[in-house]
Amino acid sequence: MQKTQTKIQKLFGNSNIKDEVFFSKDWDKFSLKKGNRPIDCNHVKNLVKKIKVKDLQVPSMVSDNYEINDGQHRFYAYKECDKPYPFIFRNEITLQDIASLNSTHKKWALKEYLISHTERENPEYKTLTWFIEKYKLTVTNALTIFNGKNLGKEDYNRFRDGLFEIKDLAAAQRIANNINDCAVICNHTKHKNFIVAFTILSQNENFDFKYFKKKFKSCGFILQQPSCIAYRQVLVETYNKRTPEPKKITA
Repeated sequence: MQKTQTKIQKLFGNSNIKDEVFFSKDWDKFSLKKGNRPIDCNHVKNLVKKIKVKDLQVPSMVSDNYEINDGQHRFYAYKECDKPYPFIFRNEITLQDIASLNSTHKKWALKEYLISHTERENPEYKTLTWFIEKYKLTVTNALTIFNGKNLGKEDYNRFRDGLFEIKDLAAAQRIANNINDCAVICNHTKHKNFIVAFTILSQNENFDFKYFKKKFKSCGFILQQPSCIAYRQVLVETYNKRTPEPKKITA
């Protein structure tokens, strides 16, 4: 151990080795810790994208013999980017410590991203916060209404990155008000699947909400459905029943 410490000091100087962050592109001297989790190539790709956008230089933990205790995915990401790999020396890390560390990593929730961007005075997110509070919606349901569709990975990524944009506030308010009005015929209107189905149908040029309410009042209560597709089928079938052909809507 002392010999290894001496070698490190020769390479990096006589600073406090345990606390200092070092950088290296000497990839061959590093090794993975036996028994650690397998490398997830998709995770490495995501890290590469993040590093290229903004390199936060979060240091990994390696032992004195350059065995990577924590940060093996970051190692491959930095190698792919051909950027110096940041690390600190830690010898006391065990596999149990690594497993515990990884299991306690908590991703930011959508609401936390909303609060963060709102506090940084992003006007779109301030309006979204107001919208969510006014209509008592979750972040996901509010984003669904504004996007007019079921959300995909790209939609979530844009929201997290502070790129969310409000294109038509009036249209979103109209849909949200109509969803609230649907409570008389359905007690699960705030369920994600219902909101996705209703938001998509609301964009149909033939959709008439007053006609919609009238039809469903006469048909009785809507049962909860297992998916947004099932909701859309029920809503469309009921809406179109005995409806003149030119006024029918499609799923």
